[in-house]
Amino acid sequence: MGRRVFRPNKIYKAEVAEAKGEEDTYKDRLLKYIPAEIVGLYITLSSLTLSAGGEIPVLSILWVIFALLFIMTPLYFFLVTKKPNVRTGVVQIIISTSAFVVWVFSLGDVSPFGFYSWYHPVYGALLLPTFTTLVALYRGDPD
Repeated sequence: MGRRVFRPNKIYKAEVAEAKGEEDTYKDRLLKYIPAEIVGLYITLSSLTLSAGGEIPVLSILWVIFALLFIMTPLYFFLVTKKPNVRTGVVQIIISTSAFVVWVFSLGDVSPFGFYSWYHPVYGALLLPTFTTLVALYRGDPD
């Protein structure tokens, strides 16, 4: 199973034949929209940063990590979902980038958002399952 959300359409018969004409299920779309690799990288880098403690400007570094991975997410998904002679899955890239932001927001203490007085962990606890459940309802653009 590739990372691209597949929804067959009559125009690309070769693609449909290759995928046996089967549209991705809800579970498939859920797995393909979540940028697990990028979230895992964020958790690793932010945990390393937090372990350094007061010796470094933790909040600034967390924001830099967040910004770099926010930029990297659409580029990464463009590359891993690219198919020859098929237009780019722009909506999937937007959804995956948004999912990265939601995941980081929900991480609380490992997130730069967790350093602000307005932030409460319940916000992320409510947002993450709601976003994840609703976003997988989108069936993807026909290839």
